[in-house]
Amino acid sequence: MLTALDIDVTVESDAGWLASAGRLASAGKLSGARIRLIGGDASALAEATGGRPDLAVYAHPVTEAGRVELLPFLHEQAVSITAHRFGTPNHLSDALI
Repeated sequence: MLTALDIDVTVESDAGWLASAGRLASAGKLSGARIRLIGGDASALAEATGGRPDLAVYAHPVTEAGRVELLPFLHEQAVSITAHRFGTPNHLSDALI
């Protein structure tokens, strides 16, 4: 189903995935990354990545609440436009909204 949407899918064994994670960590590509580990060994992942303190591993049991699961992985951003000066409406932002 994901390949129909042009999303790359890779299937690896546990050992292959740990080796890939180790290569990414040694190349510096996991700096500040977050990994959701489901059904794996967190200590094996820590060993494979060299115990990097800048890599967050979430290995707790999965919850059924999507909001709770996605909180560490989403970055909320709010954008606001102030379209007045001294109480006088400014119509410069009318085309944006």
